[in-house]
Amino acid sequence: MRTLGTFGSVLVLCGAVSAGIFDTPRTVPRGAYEVGIEHLVWVEPSFKFGLFEHMEYGLGGRTDFGLHVGVEAEKPSYVGIDLERRIVGGDRGPMFSASLGVHYQDSLQVDIRASLGFGFPQLVSYLGLDVDLPVSEEPEASSVLFIGVGFSANPSLEYRFEALFGLNEDRYQGVDIGAVWRF
Repeated sequence: MRTLGTFGSVLVLCGAVSAGIFDTPRTVPRGAYEVGIEHLVWVEPSFKFGLFEHMEYGLGGRTDFGLHVGVEAEKPSYVGIDLERRIVGGDRGPMFSASLGVHYQDSLQVDIRASLGFGFPQLVSYLGLDVDLPVSEEPEASSVLFIGVGFSANPSLEYRFEALFGLNEDRYQGVDIGAVWRF
């Protein structure tokens, strides 16, 4: 029960923040929680900031459920959910995961992500693709290539850094920097 209280406190303190990508191929162990805070900075085509939070719960079988909330400059608040499954690998060595979800920012979109990585004792390096498919026909689909690294400070704290490259006409480029707590 104490773990749930801590999880709720982090949620309340962080308010309306969301998860950008931050999608390492690692998943949360069964019955464990993960909370991440991310600072997103787009540098191209224009300079913009975003603040995101993700909360994940390990369902078992290398699968976790995630809730994402956030804000980004000049856009409405972001809310999303997803299921991620690590298909291949453990915490060390090669790994691959895929996730499927939905989010709402200015329209309802389906999220499809795939992440390939390699885990070391206190480090994970990864790259992947995030594709957002609009449910309605108005906005066009968007995709982002991400390359990242996560450093474990201790078993319950990991720092993550990602470079983001938009694959659409806008050619967005940015960085995602943050921390993840597991309990």
